[in-house]
Amino acid sequence: MSISVTHRGGMNYDALSQFLGKHLQEHGDDILRMKGIVATNRGAGQTPRAALYEKLCFQGIHGSFEGDVIGTYAAEEALESRIVFIGRDLDAEALQNGFLACAE
Repeated sequence: MSISVTHRGGMNYDALSQFLGKHLQEHGDDILRMKGIVATNRGAGQTPRAALYEKLCFQGIHGSFEGDVIGTYAAEEALESRIVFIGRDLDAEALQNGFLACAE
């Protein structure tokens, strides 16, 4: 099964990292693959402006994940964050709620 979650806006980098790390630690055997591109505030500091958000592209398999910044958002560009989980016996509600809880 696959679950896709989209948020129109930025994500808190620390909260997202904690959510993904904890979820993969607890349910990594059921996550065959995950991938996403998120608007993260990792470089934003205290000013929530689109130009300060980075595009973080990441992927994961089972209990591990990695990511790279592929650019920043232009001031006029809409922030969007999207993640896809592919696996078995996935809890769609927990994944959606956990991801959206990282939204700013």
